[in-house]
Amino acid sequence: PVLVDVNRQFAAAIDALGAGGPGAPVRDGAPWLPAVAEAAATGLCVPLDERAAACPLSGYALPVGGELVAVVGRSTGALGEELVALRESQERLALALDGAGLAAWELDLADGALHLDRRTWSGLGYSEEGLGSSAAAWGALTHPDDARSVSEALQACLRGDASVYEAEYRVRSKSGEWRWVLSRGKVTARDAEGHPLRVSGVARDISDRRRAEELLREEHRLALALSGASTLEEALEHCLKTAIHVSGLDAGGIYLADPATGGLGLAHHIGLSESFAAANARYGADSPHAHLVE
Repeated sequence: PVLVDVNRQFAAAIDALGAGGPGAPVRDGAPWLPAVAEAAATGLCVPLDERAAACPLSGYALPVGGELVAVVGRSTGALGEELVALRESQERLALALDGAGLAAWELDLADGALHLDRRTWSGLGYSEEGLGSSAAAWGALTHPDDARSVSEALQACLRGDASVYEAEYRVRSKSGEWRWVLSRGKVTARDAEGHPLRVSGVARDISDRRRAEELLREEHRLALALSGASTLEEALEHCLKTAIHVSGLDAGGIYLADPATGGLGLAHHIGLSESFAAANARYGADSPHAHLVE
């Protein structure tokens, strides 16, 4: 008999017995083979656990038509317990990572392969194929201003100068936005001579935190600047520069409301052409723009 298809759990069981994968012939002496043969010959459902004590599966061989026989059941014995424990451990880890907003990663230093879980590439808007699976591909997404510090932090960990690799850096999402990432890891495998082979760790998106920290710094700088401003024009200049910097724009203007008319007047601008400023110097009380600041 030849294996046609198997699921992950059954594959683990038969691999442990040296039975091979889909398309491979079932080796002689496989403990569940007698049940399969009987089911094929009789057309009846035959329980596996009555065939041999060494069978790692508890279930049935079911004839499904022609020469096809399906084997269904669950793992038993030490192998089954190990598989169940592994699956439960993986599920608990996945839940913990999800709850903490973390994504796991693993870097194979031998070939540069970088294994990222779905939280990483989906959080950045990529597909698994689109993001790639190498350190070079990930490095291409790292902000040029951060690449050196990231490399230095990793090398310090590999040399043993630091017990843990830690870096905060920007990564380009599929939309083109730069997202801040905090990545931590450590060497998890070494060769016989102690040279690092693998680094494993977790990463999280800290864009909101970095944004909040930047806003606090801008607020502090603006407060200091306003405390030293001697004219309204100077105060407006400081306010507008801060707003442009925080928003990521390169031009803007400040309109002041006229309490008597309800209209808006352009009081100060940066980066606007004179023709645009002149054409949009005032908005009447009935203008949609004026209603935005009511």
